[in-house]
Amino acid sequence: TCLGEKAFYNCIGVSNVIFGSGITDIGSYAFYYCEFLTSVKIGNGVRSIGDYAFYGCFSLTFVTCEAIEVPRLFSQTFGEVRVDKATLYVPVESLELYKNAYIWRDFYNILPIANTGVEDVFAPKTESETTKIFYKGNIYILRDGKVYTLMGQEVYDIPM
Repeated sequence: TCLGEKAFYNCIGVSNVIFGSGITDIGSYAFYYCEFLTSVKIGNGVRSIGDYAFYGCFSLTFVTCEAIEVPRLFSQTFGEVRVDKATLYVPVESLELYKNAYIWRDFYNILPIANTGVEDVFAPKTESETTKIFYKGNIYILRDGKVYTLMGQEVYDIPM
C-alpha cells in the first residue's frame, strides 16, 4: 500500500506514472529528480505524498489526483516543479478543496476530471511517447511536444 522512500530516485527512464487505488502513501523522494516524468495519475486511495516525492521533476506538466479527500503534502513534495505552468485534474466534488489546499492550490490550472466515456487511448508503438490529456472536457494526445486531437489535427491553444 506504500510506495517506498526513494523507489524511483533519479530514474530518468520514467515518463508517466499511474498509481492504482491500492496505494495509500507515496514515500519521500519517491520520484526525486525524475527529469523526464511528464504526467502522474494518483489513485483515489492516496492519503499522503512524502516530502521531495516529485522534487526536480522538471517536465511534470499534468497531474491527475482521483482522491476525493485531498492528500497531505509537504513543503517540498513538488519542489522545483513548475506547478505555476502545470495542470491538476481532480474530482469535481473536491475541486474547491484542492483550490484551497496547501501546495495543491499553487497549480496553474485546477480542473475537474472529465468523464468523457473514453476509458483509454492507445497509439502504435513509436520511438516517441504518447500521453492523453483531458482539457476543458476534451481528449487530446501529447506526442513529441505537440498536442493533437483524436483525429490527428495539431492543436495550438492548449496551455503547456
